[in-house]
Amino acid sequence: MFQMQVVPGVDNVFLFTFKHPGIYLVRCLEYCGYAHPYMTSQIKVVSSSPSSNLPT
Repeated sequence: MFQMQVVPGVDNVFLFTFKHPGIYLVRCLEYCGYAHPYMTSQIKVVSSSPSSNLPT
């Protein structure tokens, strides 16, 4: 499990190594109000060279 606070207007960046390509579901971890069940997103992981897409 990974947790990161989300603040409106602030871009969060983190590096994570996935073992397999695929589409992973991201869900809100803490109850945040009436729309909590709809706070979802997806991360699409694709194969690439180890350092080709790392931020500089």
